[in-house]
Amino acid sequence: MLEWEEIEIRVSGEKTVDVEKLKSITEYENCSASTKQVKWFWNIMSRMTEADKCNYLRFVWGRSRMPSDLQNLANKHTIYFDEGSSDVNLPTSHTCFFQIDLPNYVSEESMEKKIMTALNMCGGSIENR
Repeated sequence: MLEWEEIEIRVSGEKTVDVEKLKSITEYENCSASTKQVKWFWNIMSRMTEADKCNYLRFVWGRSRMPSDLQNLANKHTIYFDEGSSDVNLPTSHTCFFQIDLPNYVSEESMEKKIMTALNMCGGSIENR
């Protein structure tokens, strides 16, 4: 027999977003894990509040929780580095493909401001349920 909490996790996913788990299911396009903008991205993710991480998932995937079974995902989390895009642009997402397109930001601070703007204005604020 399962407790209701275990059923909730299996159906809805974990309430918290484990950045290391997200990294483990991440693929890179037009970049690699060692690209400076990708390193900045993961630094920013590690500093986010739990609510911001859930908003990130909602922005990039349309869901606010990570699934409990990461092995059978239709699409892995993808970071696409849009080298030709300007530092003034916000990141864009493709929720059907679990993908974020990161512009060519010149600093980690600039990237963080743009990501947080996108999350707050485009992803909407949600409660961590």
